[in-house]
Formats: sequence, C-alpha cells, structure tokens
Amino acid sequence: MSTATKSDCISSAMEAGASAIHAEAIVEELFRKKNELEAQGKLDQAERLLGEHVVTLSEEARINAALQRKHAALNVIIRRDVDDFLDNFEAEAKGDTVEGLMAMLGGSHKRVSGARASVTARRWGVMHSWGGSMMKELSERPHVEDMLGKDKDFLANVVREMHELKPDGRRGLTGDQDAAFVAEIFGKYAEVARIRLNDAGAYIRHLDGWTPQSHDTGKMMSKSLGKQEGWVDYVLPRLDLERSFPGLNEAQAREALAEVYNNILTGQNRLGPNAREQGVFLGPMNLARSKGKSRVLHFKDADAFLEYHDAYGRGNVFSGMLEHLERSARDVALMEKLGPNPESMLMSVIEERKRRVRLDSSLTPEQRQKRIGQLNRAWTDGTFGGGKVKKLFAEVKGETMIPENPTAARIGSYVRASQSFSKLGSATLSAVADLTTYAMSSRVIGKNAAEGYVDAITSLFKGRKGKDAKQLAYSFGTMLDGTLGDIAARWNAQDSTSGKIHQAQNWFFKASWLTQWTERLKAGYSHALSNHLAARRGLSWDALDADIKAVFNHHGFDARHWEAFKKMTTIEADGKWHLLPENARKLSGGDLDAFVPEGLKETSRTKRRAKAAERLEADLMGFYADETMFAVLEPDDRTRAVIVQGTRPGSLMGELVRYIMQFKSFPIAYSQRILRGQRFRKNGAGLDLPGFTHFLAGTVLLGYAAQVAKDFSKGREPKSVAKWQTWLAAAAQGGGAGIYGDFLFSAANRYGGGALGTAAGPTLGTVAELLKVPSYLLQGEGEKSMDTLGREAMGNLPFINLWYARAAVDYAFTYHIKEMISPGSLRRAEKRLEREYDQEYFFPPSDVLGY
Repeated sequence: MSTATKSDCISSAMEAGASAIHAEAIVEELFRKKNELEAQGKLDQAERLLGEHVVTLSEEARINAALQRKHAALNVIIRRDVDDFLDNFEAEAKGDTVEGLMAMLGGSHKRVSGARASVTARRWGVMHSWGGSMMKELSERPHVEDMLGKDKDFLANVVREMHELKPDGRRGLTGDQDAAFVAEIFGKYAEVARIRLNDAGAYIRHLDGWTPQSHDTGKMMSKSLGKQEGWVDYVLPRLDLERSFPGLNEAQAREALAEVYNNILTGQNRLGPNAREQGVFLGPMNLARSKGKSRVLHFKDADAFLEYHDAYGRGNVFSGMLEHLERSARDVALMEKLGPNPESMLMSVIEERKRRVRLDSSLTPEQRQKRIGQLNRAWTDGTFGGGKVKKLFAEVKGETMIPENPTAARIGSYVRASQSFSKLGSATLSAVADLTTYAMSSRVIGKNAAEGYVDAITSLFKGRKGKDAKQLAYSFGTMLDGTLGDIAARWNAQDSTSGKIHQAQNWFFKASWLTQWTERLKAGYSHALSNHLAARRGLSWDALDADIKAVFNHHGFDARHWEAFKKMTTIEADGKWHLLPENARKLSGGDLDAFVPEGLKETSRTKRRAKAAERLEADLMGFYADETMFAVLEPDDRTRAVIVQGTRPGSLMGELVRYIMQFKSFPIAYSQRILRGQRFRKNGAGLDLPGFTHFLAGTVLLGYAAQVAKDFSKGREPKSVAKWQTWLAAAAQGGGAGIYGDFLFSAANRYGGGALGTAAGPTLGTVAELLKVPSYLLQGEGEKSMDTLGREAMGNLPFINLWYARAAVDYAFTYHIKEMISPGSLRRAEKRLEREYDQEYFFPPSDVLGY
C-alpha cells in the first residue's frame, strides 16, 4: 500500500481521538496484521479480523492515554511531596541532600521530621497490613492454619477453588468447605493488592481464576528436563492458549513462551509493573510480545496447573500467595512514595538539586563543588565506591535478589546455607544480647530499662498461645517472619533460598529455638509499645510525653495523627488497651478527611476516605515494624545495601561480596541502628548518662552471659573473669559483633579459623585454611595438617552444632573423629584452652574418651 494511504489512515485515527504517536502505532500494527493474514491465506476473513483488531488496539491506546494523564497528575503531586521533604531535611540536616535521598528510600537516623517514613517503612506497613489481616482471618479456623504448610491434598483443593468459580460467583467446587474458605480469603487479598497497585499508577486487569504462580528456576534449567525446549514442550499443551496468547497460533505461542522462560530466569517477572503498567506506551506493534514479560500463564484447568507446579513449581499456593503480596507491597511502596516511574523521579530530583546548588549564592565555590560532587557520586555505577543512593534504590526495588546467572546464584545460596547449618546452631545463645536492645528501645519511648527487661523476659516465657493471642500478634504483623521463613536473615541477609533448602533452614532455626525467640520478642515489644501508647489516649498532643513525641516526629507523625490514634485504641482479648493499625478502617469520615492523599481530592468521598484509612493503617503498621526492629535487631534495606553493594546474585562480584559478608549483617545492623541511631539516648538530645550506663552495663553483662551459655553448651567452664580479654570479648559479643567480633580479641575464632579467615567469611575462610594443608605437609608438619583437616571437617558438618545437643554430639561422635584424623588433637586443644583462656572442660574429652 502506498505511503499516502497509510497517511490517510493515520489522519483518520487522529480524527477519532488518538494522539499522533498512538495513531501511527495503531496503523503500523494494522498493516503488519494485514500482511500476516495474507501470508496465512486468510484474506477472506481479513475484514472481520482486522475490525476486531482495531477495537483491541483502540482500547489499548485509550487506556494508555488515560494512564499517561493519570501518571502526569501523580508525578506532579508526588514530586511536590518529595521536594517538600528534601527542603525540610536539608534545613534540619545542614544541607545533607544525599542523606535526605537515603532517608526517603530506607530511612535515616538523623533527628529530622519524617526521617523514618521511608519507602522501606511503607513496604513493611503495607505487607504487614495485608499479610497480618489475611493470617488473622485464616486463624479463625485454627485447624485450617495448621494445614496450610503441610497438607498437599488440601492445598490442591485450594488451587481448584481459586481456579474456578461456580456460575453464581460462589466457591465450593470441591465440596471442601475449608478449601473454599481459604480460596475466598486468598482471592480477597489478591484483589486488595491489585486495586492498590492500580491506584498507585499500574493497570492490572481483574482475572477470574487467578492463582499465584511460582517457578523453580533450578528445575527449569535442568538438563534432564530439557531446559527451555523441555519447559516449553511441557507447559504448552497444558495452557489455555486463547487466554494466554490471544490471536497467536501455536508456533507464535512457542516463541512467546521462550521469552517467558527467559524472563522468569532473569527475574523480570519479579520487577512488578511492566512498562505498560507504569504508563510507558510501548506501541501496539509491541503489545503481543510485551505481554509475555509479566504474563500470567492461563492453564486449561486446576489440574493442569497442579501438574505444572509439581514439575516446575516451588513452594505451594500458600507460600506463593505470601510472595505475591510481598512483591505487590514493594511495588506499591515505591509508586506511592516516588511515583509511577521511581527511578526517573530520583534522577530528576538529583539533577534539580544540583541546579539549586549552582544557583545558591549563599554557598562558597568550595561548598558548591563539594555538594555537587556528592550528588554526582550518589547515582554512579561501581560495586565499590559506587553511588550509595543508586545501591540503596537497587535494594529497595528488589533488583539485588534477581540472579544474573541463576545456576551460579543457586549454587552460592546452597553453599552459604550449608554454612548456616554448620555455624549457627548456637545463634540463639548469642541472641541473649537482644534483651539489652529491647530494654533500651523501651526507654526511648518513655519506659524505664527495668520495665523493658521484664517485658522481654515475660514475652519469652509466656509466649503467644491460643487463638486470641495469635490474632493480636497478627494485628501487628509480628508473626509473619516465621511464616515466611525469614528468621535466618538476622544473621544471613544476602540470600534468598527456595525449595528443600528453604524448608531445611526453617526446620533448623525452629529446632535451635531462634524462630520462637525472635517471634516472641517481636510480638512482646509491639504489644508493649501498643499498650504504652494506648494508655495515653486521654492526653492531648501538647501533654503527651516528650519521648513519644520525639519518636512520632521521627516517623512523620504529628498532632493530626495523635488525634486519630486516640480513636483507634480498643480493649483486646488480653484485657489491655491497644492502639491497632487496623482500627483506621473504623474511623469516621470526618476523622479521615485530614489524611486524604492530595491526588484523591477529586474522587468520590467514600473512596478518598477509604484510601486515607488505608494509608494511615500502613503508616502506623510501618511504625510498629521499624521500632520493633530496633528492639529485636534485624537487617533492613540500608543494611543489605552495605552488604551486597547493589550487586546481583550469580555475578562474579555479587557472589564474592555475599561470601565475604556472610554473618556480618547483624553487626552492620547494630552499628547502623543502635550506635548511629543512639538508642541509648532519649529524644535524641544530649548525653543521657543513666541510659548510657544501662546500655554499657547491659551490653557487657549480657555479652558475658551469652559467652557463659555457649561455653556451657560445649562442656566448658566459664572464661576467667580476672582476664581483661574476657570482658572485652563480652562487650563485643553483647555489642552486636557476634561471630565477626570473635577474632578481635583472640588469636582464632570460635570455629578454629584465624582472623583473616573470619574477615573473609566462613566459606572463603575454610578454603584458605584447607590451602594451608599442602604447605604444612611440604614443611614436614603432618600434625598441623591433620589438625587443620579435622577442624575444618568437623566445623563444616551441618546440623551437629545445635546448642542443646552440642556437648552430647561432641562426646558421642565429633571428638572421636577428630582424634582419629589427628591423634593427640584433644589433649592439645585442652592445653591451648587452658593457656589462652585459663579455661577447662568440665569433663576433659581426652580423659573421658580414654585418649
């Protein structure tokens, strides 16, 4: 056809209301479609098929145009909020724009209004609101909750109930009322997440029969299963092709599936809204292929879905639902805080701030150069020395969890998981130091340290038993970590395992009691904080404790929020008053009007008030999550950004930094949250001598208690209190250094490796020790070589170092093996222990075993 004919078509499309860009793209796609039909010999159907295609393309163009207008409005509103925040931060933090950008993303410890109201906090708030509420509803039937993680047949029925509805919209296809109950709840929260994503700028259509999909990349890359070709061959006959790839024939569907395969392996399906959902017009000619990048594969029926899951999936529908909510919460937080295109927003803000600096006549040339240099470096590439804002953004966005090489990433995660199994059996004993951070966090909000210790110990021994106690814990989202299996992140924050290894980690940390310890302390602190705030419900903002006001201000809460919070308090099943985030939904319309997001002023009154309640609930939930992580220390996005340096697993540098930084997340988090956060002070002002004294005393004494407990678990007497090294080591242990601090005050770490080995991480440290063996042999030092082999072999055996079974395993098994590998090693170890630490075994192994 001639160019003039094509131009006429473009003009007609523009007269119908399409923009010039959209009109040209629509016409190009129609001509492409016409040529395709001609090649297929379907010209007799061309008029009808092209007519249907025109309707589809026009609808796509109309939707994209509407999204562009919506995004433009959202960007204006959010940009104003971003600029207001940075203006305030710069004013209070003496022009530290880069830290202000870091605060927006992951929170800051600078005492600036709203410095903790970050993207990270919003993500926690949204996820805990959704996940906690969902689990609370599921816990209405305790037997159902018990089946979610282990009853395969029941979970299969849940999938069947989710996949198909009765004609009247009700569930109940399987006759399993419990499965229908769970499916209804899962569907409800999937819809809640979809609507909130759309409100933030996405465009995700409702899908009947939607079920969360998960893919095991290891199985997909398995040679025995045929890798890409085998995967496509397996999945294709089980798909509803018309729903999955409308308008494509089988050959084209295979081509699209190959792209889906690559997108799953590279993690593109985990990045949330695709370009079209973010409002970037791709052009109709790219629509068919672009759909595959975040496509939900539509299976013929539930059984086809289950067959695929057995062959190529991971987890189950329950874990898949939690992962879906987690990813959605991440995307929601980014878009609500930074707009539909967060990366463009940040880059634009940085350029604007540089322009302001250049025009600021109050700055000297040197000051201008320094600030512009800081802003330039904030968004640069590079593993070491690269831009810290860019690295934190990669962490917040989730890019550092997407493998560059899935095989290498999988192998690395398995190796590091094995180190956890062999090294962290006594982590619960190290966690005794949590009592100090718990007490100091209690003091920050206006309680005294003694109350904090009592609350912590009560929480540990009392626990959260029974339906009512569990539902209250879910109201704060504090039991989700155990549900998600993320307890290991306290010490090992850089990996995301799956499948059997993930299950083994969950079992291991439950067996060591670390899961229970962490969950009980977190639940106890959030409950105590909630009760402490609710007890002041009769006070005005001006009469409120200065400590509480300071903490509120740090999270961006003011008098408006306090007036609403007072109306969100209720008496719960434990007989105490609590300030519950979910009660934001019960506030009156007048109470909510003060919190309506600016972008919703023109929407219906009912919708804008509902969205105000949603934001208020998430912000208060984020506040509880953040403050609880001060009390029961865990790594956050800023910690992980330091650990992985913006790298992706499976890359050379990504794997190297993950090996080196293994087990160092806890001390880094301690440095960031406790030391830099100055949790030994109240109101962030001046030196609080009583608080600082409590902090030091608790750190040293509980660090010593942790050491005594670990020595006792190994059958040893406590280290001598007369040695100054004992107390320095106790300070390091209680002060968050943990494993990393062991070598600071001794010649060797607790596993026998040297300081260099510990600094390089357990895996590289083990390799370094084993490389010494040939050197020892060449030097004729066979005893040293055998000692090294025995030590490393025993130090890397998984599951044998659980603290309560350590001594029994040692006497029954480990010591025998060590002595067999290196005769005389037990006696030498006993002498070294006595010489270096003035310490002995209760029952010397060499005597008991007769060596």
